[in-house]
Amino acid sequence: MAYLHVCAAGFCVCDMHIKRFGSSDPISPWRLRLLLALLMVAVLGLAFHSPTPPILRLPMPYACQPFPPAGLHELIALARELGYLGFQLAWVNTQGERGACTAGWAQTGVWPQRLTSGHRLRYASLTKLFTATVAMQLIAEQRLGLTDRLVERLEIAAPYRDPNIAEIRVAHLLEHTAGFDRNLTPDPMLQADPWCPQRLDTLANLQLDHTPGEVYAYANLGYCLLGAIIESIEQKPLEQVFAQRLFEPAQVSDIRSAITGKLHDDEPIYEIDPAESTENLLYHNYASSVATGAFTGTAENLRDFLVAVFRSPNSLLSLDAQVQMLRVNRPCDLSRWRTCHGYGLYAYRASDGHLMYWRDGSLPGVTAFAALFENESIIVFLANSRRRHWMPDHDRLGQWLYKWQSG
Repeated sequence: MAYLHVCAAGFCVCDMHIKRFGSSDPISPWRLRLLLALLMVAVLGLAFHSPTPPILRLPMPYACQPFPPAGLHELIALARELGYLGFQLAWVNTQGERGACTAGWAQTGVWPQRLTSGHRLRYASLTKLFTATVAMQLIAEQRLGLTDRLVERLEIAAPYRDPNIAEIRVAHLLEHTAGFDRNLTPDPMLQADPWCPQRLDTLANLQLDHTPGEVYAYANLGYCLLGAIIESIEQKPLEQVFAQRLFEPAQVSDIRSAITGKLHDDEPIYEIDPAESTENLLYHNYASSVATGAFTGTAENLRDFLVAVFRSPNSLLSLDAQVQMLRVNRPCDLSRWRTCHGYGLYAYRASDGHLMYWRDGSLPGVTAFAALFENESIIVFLANSRRRHWMPDHDRLGQWLYKWQSG
């Protein structure tokens, strides 16, 4: 007979009399321990490798101020379907009234912690809104021109490996038509040690993927170079430029840069896709990404920034500069999603909806989306999750938010 006292993972099997099925012979203690160990490995393997983390099978709690908007439950259902651990939503409606919601989780484990409106999240490429806004301010001040040549602004001397380098203009950088194409040439801004903005002479040795001004191709590099131009004009670090020109006057000084290698104390955990690594998020080179993807804050912080730029009587941009920043300056079918980019945002209009200006941001574990509507509403969505193949998820989210606001 086998009498055991086995404890594992908080459960105990005590003084059990075990026999083999179909036999009067007992199972020996060492065999029983081996069976239990194999069973435990299988259970833990299922828990850790399940496509749906256990926390996502729980109801997603939410809180809103001043009240939940119509459609929130449908958004929560979509967030669960897309695997988002938690999200912040902030908006301004057509009457200028502000609101915000949080849903889901900031931390998993034995004692899950709910995501709150005070948790700091990463903006990823929503950071480019800051770079574009300052560029438009400098253009309005006549200290920068849309037709200014990149190599002249950065004092990059010839010869150039590709003569077209000399033809890149500030406008091309803003609208992603400078000739860089990350689908053809790896994005240097995603490398551990990007050459921009520290080694700008590298520009002279590049071979462009397209002739400047001819092809739209989203490029982090273009906005990094634009940030370098801004620093050369202002003669101060770009982070300081943003603080003085944008964050302080907009009263959103809580916005600040991520720190390579660590989380801010008020950041939640980020649900990283099993195919990626937390190191891909934490050890991204944020010091080189100030113009492209370094900043953090809440959804309400970013909403209030957008109000200060586009909806305030004392806007950070003149009305003419706002119109110029949003306008798509080349022939483009606005009904095609993720296609028509102006000097800071995409433009989109379905056949039966309002015109929307939007952009998104993505890093491992990070989903970010912001939009302005021609009816003067604003919406910001931030989540602490992202699947590896994230773009279809972002497109679904953005189009859902478009229909929600347009409806």
